[in-house]
Amino acid sequence: MLRALTLVLICCCGFTLPCQTPIRRTALAQEKTRIAPTSGGVELDEIHIVRRTALGAVKEADLTNMQLGLWFAADWEPKDALPLIHIQSLSAVEDDTGHLLSTEKRLQDVMYLRGEVRGRAWKSSGGKQGPVVSLLLEAPARGAHKLKGIKGKAKIILTKNVSLTFQNVAAINGKDLEHPDIKSLAAMKLRFSIEEKDGRVSAKLSAPVKYASPWDRGRLHDWDVMDGGKEISLASEGTRGAGEGVTVERTYRRRTLKGLSLRLVVLEPVESKTFDFDFQDVALP
Repeated sequence: MLRALTLVLICCCGFTLPCQTPIRRTALAQEKTRIAPTSGGVELDEIHIVRRTALGAVKEADLTNMQLGLWFAADWEPKDALPLIHIQSLSAVEDDTGHLLSTEKRLQDVMYLRGEVRGRAWKSSGGKQGPVVSLLLEAPARGAHKLKGIKGKAKIILTKNVSLTFQNVAAINGKDLEHPDIKSLAAMKLRFSIEEKDGRVSAKLSAPVKYASPWDRGRLHDWDVMDGGKEISLASEGTRGAGEGVTVERTYRRRTLKGLSLRLVVLEPVESKTFDFDFQDVALP
């Protein structure tokens, strides 16, 4: 009798579970994994707390922290554009014990607070899409259960690549770059210089912020010295920084400046949105 009853229960379980439709399972999964209600079009994509010890770790090792992921979801028009992300403001982030997570030291390492940063992570879900950014903050106190609030403002700009060519390098030597195709280039204050040096051609590009080379910051995606439409063999490259500014020097296997041109690849805005977000009483994992 007991064996028969067990078989009936097994058969019932095997019959009832598949009756849930795939749509319902998806909806339940989305509801279960949502961290907090959407705020100003922004989703809390992830809260990841790290607490670990490591044998042999140096004293300054960052072994305890919290990664806070923000997803700027919207109905963007261009689907393959590179986003520039600037978090224009971020209020203090504290847990419910009063422990400050957004310390001055942590905020100094958040590039998004300094200016436009190229987004590298893009997420699509539920008919919306947008860039995802990760902020590295202090870990909450061990007795904490919630974050009091996450409030800020961000501007997201979608861009396209525009290639600019300066045919005569002698005409722009030692000058800030301007180009009729992109008026905003002058505001970037890029200074170019070039010379023949020790049987090679040495070119320098300087900028007041760290985008004189293909860094993650700013609207200059890349630059190079060309021979007509051909690339020149690069001998060496060096970077020298001073504060927020940077100078990149590239040395080419070329003995003369004759016939050389400068090519820039610049990011031109095509669409932008501003997000104001204010999450309250966010449960911690």
